[in-house]
Amino acid sequence: MLRTALLSCVFAVTLLGDGGTVQLQAQAHPFVITVFSAETSLGTDLSILVQDAATLAPVLDADVSLDSEGHQIPALLGRGQNKLLYSATVNLPSSADRPFRVRVDRAATHVSAQGILHFPPKTPETTRMTYIAIVPIGILLFVLRGYLVSRKVPRRA
Repeated sequence: MLRTALLSCVFAVTLLGDGGTVQLQAQAHPFVITVFSAETSLGTDLSILVQDAATLAPVLDADVSLDSEGHQIPALLGRGQNKLLYSATVNLPSSADRPFRVRVDRAATHVSAQGILHFPPKTPETTRMTYIAIVPIGILLFVLRGYLVSRKVPRRA
């Protein structure tokens, strides 16, 4: 039981979400375009999901680009872990709102969708570590309680 509790403490830190947010979901006929963002050490990772509007099937044969403040960045398919997403890494100040446009070209169809990249102020690392530490501390307290309850205390006669 103690080994299980210790392993749970170790893995509790690695089971964090990626912290990504949906920045835009728009229908640009004949596509539905969804833009996700996540902060990385290299900049901001933008992932773009392009779907057929009628069937919501992913579109994997389009040319996708991102335009922000005059900089056009090609979004490449399958660069990240999810092979259905086009992705691009951009260097933007994390606490600023920036307008952007996604352009999708497929055969004779050329569409675009516009939005604003919104990044809330960064959470201080100490606040984040407090939330991470709660789970292992709770598990350790539960194990300690179980140990104390299971101990046989001799009764006085």
